Amino acid sequence: MSSNILTRFAFPGFPNRDPTPKLKYLPRAIGTGSIEYVSLITPGAKTLVFVCHGRLRALDSRSVNQWEELAGKEGISVVLHNYPGYGGTIGPITEERLCQDAVQLAESVKEEGQELVLLGNSVGCGPTMWLAVKLGIKKVVVVSPYTSLVALAPYWVLLYLFKALSLGAPKAVVKYLSSPERLRFLQGKTWLDPFPPLYLAKKLEKGSEVLILHGELDSTVPASHSQALVKQLESVDGVKSQLCIIPDTEHKDTRVRGNAAIWSFFRGNGEELEKTMVDLKKVGGATVENKVGAD
Repeated sequence: MSSNILTRFAFPGFPNRDPTPKLKYLPRAIGTGSIEYVSLITPGAKTLVFVCHGRLRALDSRSVNQWEELAGKEGISVVLHNYPGYGGTIGPITEERLCQDAVQLAESVKEEGQELVLLGNSVGCGPTMWLAVKLGIKKVVVVSPYTSLVALAPYWVLLYLFKALSLGAPKAVVKYLSSPERLRFLQGKTWLDPFPPLYLAKKLEKGSEVLILHGELDSTVPASHSQALVKQLESVDGVKSQLCIIPDTEHKDTRVRGNAAIWSFFRGNGEELEKTMVDLKKVGGATVENKVGAD
């Protein structure tokens, strides 16, 4: 499929630089190899958060330890996994393989009586939205989401090109290519555009709730993508969405600065969530940084 060209571009593969000793392996039901994952179980937790991480992240010790501390503090359980081509999860890096792995692992780790919720970060927002539609999961958080890889890819190519040439990209060109409106006629085409959140949003089940967080200063995935996504979600009958643009925040810090909002949302504490989002919009969580790096 042509969509796998963009899949490999967005999910290039990444090693476990300092592998956590907590690694587990689930043999694939379809195909060869196993899905590498980490299960951070908090005794008595009624919520299980299934995480789809960003482009340059794998299951290294520092990242997993950060998640384990957070899980214990919030009283929830967390499952992290490596995509095909990441860490010890072998390829091929295709849209089909990514989706098959995500469904199998999500269905295998959920325990009876437990609520399965989704958290996607950056490129992980595509598989997250796809999984929400596939399994009918109604509580979803997407952090720094894109609308479509077809829209985002030209912008990324521009950034890589000017970085390689040690030049600054013209602002007018950046503004033009960073718009989620680019190549709209090709967006959502199944043969080209893998798991596009903007189009998957229309297929979410009634009663679904989506929280969107984005950094105001995000130059990796511009905040205009989240604004377009929430506009789409607002048009979907029976789906509730909320957007928080966090001031003075870059791509890598968005998830950690938005943690309080994320866990308020998953707990279903609307009053606490509203207060947290108001505070975030005022101060941006400026004292909180993601020391681990990319998410």
